[in-house]
Amino acid sequence: MNYKSLLLLSVFFIFLTGCKRGPKTVEPFSIANKSSGISSSDIVDNEIHSIKVLEIIPASNYVYLKVKEENDQFWIATKKREINLDSTYFYREALLKTEFKSKIHDRVFDSIWFVTKLVTQMHGARYTSGTTDNIQISEKKEEPVEVTSDENKNITYKVYPEISAFLDDPNKFEGQAVQLKGKCVKVNSNIMNKNWIHLKDGSQDDFDLIITTNMSAQEGDIITIQAMVALNKDYGAGYSYDLILENGVILN
Repeated sequence: MNYKSLLLLSVFFIFLTGCKRGPKTVEPFSIANKSSGISSSDIVDNEIHSIKVLEIIPASNYVYLKVKEENDQFWIATKKREINLDSTYFYREALLKTEFKSKIHDRVFDSIWFVTKLVTQMHGARYTSGTTDNIQISEKKEEPVEVTSDENKNITYKVYPEISAFLDDPNKFEGQAVQLKGKCVKVNSNIMNKNWIHLKDGSQDDFDLIITTNMSAQEGDIITIQAMVALNKDYGAGYSYDLILENGVILN
């Protein structure tokens, strides 16, 4: 067997073993050639994956995690953050590296997936720790008023002064176009081609109201947003909501 054939066989073997131990499908990376060290020839995965953390090895800038997905166990690395052992997380963008050496631990990983962002299983769930930063956006309960969309004159939005208005009887709001003002306390960006904004206003801060949008907001921003109310939505991969606002448009 000549050198060229041996090289091709080695690449094919790495591809097979990488797919078996980590994410199951690969395709060209969506941000190829935009980040340092990533090229169009790298093995990348854009599927959504649910993993359980089995082992944690901290480093200076990264954290290395041995994880389990169904019957597969493999290693991933992600930006350093707090990780809970035995907890479930989700991710979608990952880049495969083989024979990767961690200098700080003097250890070589046969294969490891570098994950863009981990999302906790509690994404979108109710908080149990009380209010957040004593947010007080709304001042008093009022009846909703109607406004017409600037972009689509055929849509009339009901302006609600408080998030808590949705929680007593969510069924009566299903499919309704609404407008709210609140503080963006968290953003999960570019998940399922959407940005997921967590909004609070001080009226019901043990509930985490999620709005999906193609627009951007930063944590700490006070925003007014128009969106459609949806109930009992299951997007898969743990993204399941009794109440969620979809297709949000940020007005300011």
